[in-house]
Amino acid sequence: MKKMLCVFSLLICILCLCGCETNQDDREKIVDALKKEKIISDSMEQIDTESYSHWPLEWCETDNYYIYKDKDSKMIAIKYENNSYSKDSKYDHLVTIYYDVTINNDVNFISSENAICDSDHSYYKYQNGEYTDNGKYELGNEKEYYATEKSALFKGKYYSLELAN
Repeated sequence: MKKMLCVFSLLICILCLCGCETNQDDREKIVDALKKEKIISDSMEQIDTESYSHWPLEWCETDNYYIYKDKDSKMIAIKYENNSYSKDSKYDHLVTIYYDVTINNDVNFISSENAICDSDHSYYKYQNGEYTDNGKYELGNEKEYYATEKSALFKGKYYSLELAN
């Protein structure tokens, strides 16, 4: 009985710690929906992830921006916010798309030891393990979409999109 209680408690802790991030399968399905609705180009492929760690209130928070590039070298960034844990919500994810993303050539690389998140410091981390104290990508105009999970008998799980106000 004690083992079951410990395992159950461990599972609850893992869910609480990992529950806010949209998982990769959901992100892929949302990108498929964005391409299907012609919101983003069909040729968009993910090239990087920019994780911004900052201290907005009383703890370190990390926002992940997934950087995509199309065949014409146009770049966008997508931020996914999971909202499926809210019982009152009419949507599962808030998807923010940043258009006209450019590369910041005046970036300051730092070591992992200098990547500190507190009330005075923030940092960026990238897919290749590099750290900077300012963003490697400059985000352009943004649009927000509500993504709602749907399911159909032969289609399986998919997302419908609605432009946020």
